[in-house]
Amino acid sequence: MKRVLLVAGMLIAVCSLAFGQKPTPTDRNKDQEALKRIVQELTEAVAHGDTNKLNQLQADNFQGTGGGLSISKAVLHNALRSGDAKVSSWTVDNLQVTVRGNSATVTGRCQLTGATYKGKDYSGNYNWTGRFVRQKDGSWRAVSLAANKR
Repeated sequence: MKRVLLVAGMLIAVCSLAFGQKPTPTDRNKDQEALKRIVQELTEAVAHGDTNKLNQLQADNFQGTGGGLSISKAVLHNALRSGDAKVSSWTVDNLQVTVRGNSATVTGRCQLTGATYKGKDYSGNYNWTGRFVRQKDGSWRAVSLAANKR
């Protein structure tokens, strides 16, 4: 009887360790680097009007806000395709990444050059916050981006 209890106790301990593992620092570093890379890919895709790439990086319910605008994924893609939205260059720096389970927040600064939407110039320096969600396949997708002019 004692042997059965001992084996059961060991089995419970092993299972709880296996299923209750927290991400290691290496896992967090990989996520942080992946998210920084995704931010760079997002900015390049917008600057090049690459809606196919954006479609891979943005969640279907993506929402962007800034400069008094609130733009959905569909509106952004249509505006890039039609030429209503243009960005000559979009650079980012000072990226800070926080990962909590399957969600992440990335903050930073950016500079938009030649950024117009329906004829209005939105070029300038911004502080921004992006929110991302991990997908079932392990990839990350942007769900929102909020920017405030500095």
